[in-house]
Amino acid sequence: MKKYSIKGILFDMDGVLVDSNAEVEKFWRAWARKENVIITDQIIAEHIYGRTTIDTINELFRHSDTAVKEKIIQDALVFDRNLNPILMQDAARFVSEIASAFQKIAVVTSAPLERTQKILQLNKIEQFFSNCVTGDEITRGKPDPEPYLMGAAKLQLQPAECLVFEDSNSGIISAVTAGMYVIAVNNESYLHESVIGHINNYTNLSVHNNVLNIVTDEVRINLLT
Repeated sequence: MKKYSIKGILFDMDGVLVDSNAEVEKFWRAWARKENVIITDQIIAEHIYGRTTIDTINELFRHSDTAVKEKIIQDALVFDRNLNPILMQDAARFVSEIASAFQKIAVVTSAPLERTQKILQLNKIEQFFSNCVTGDEITRGKPDPEPYLMGAAKLQLQPAECLVFEDSNSGIISAVTAGMYVIAVNNESYLHESVIGHINNYTNLSVHNNVLNIVTDEVRINLLT
């Protein structure tokens, strides 16, 4: 069994805490059709999942005029306000168990603050997180390490003391580059020595006596308070 020790846990939100990726993809595909932009699965993985709205617009719609870009931004704001995804399977139970073990827990997401707060509150899990990093407060989004470095700083931890739950390649690259360990959620494609486990949901994770076990990967993580 592989053993690790960490002092803080950082969660991405979309596709990690809540099952929202399908709706996010649907939004961007609709705008791509309007602007005759070709979107492949690879483009979705690289430039939509885990990325801020502005980064996605700058990459996929760089040839669109300013008025169109502004309309996409406004539509994205409406989309964010109306989005109400359900939690990933067993996420509430797992986050609650982690919070009972220790308090160094944060959300690090490319989503704006308003949507982040709304989703956490509607799903009744906001009380479990001591800190939050959103797309509104970063200058360089994922895959740059800035978001996760900011998350570690807010928890007053070194990057090597942190474990990240991430689904997108951009997010995993961000966390790995920051110097953190990663549990990949519904992502078997990104392989790195710092990616220490893979899960589809939280049913195979348990917390007992300040130890996090990933049953499927035989990983044991000591939660240091």
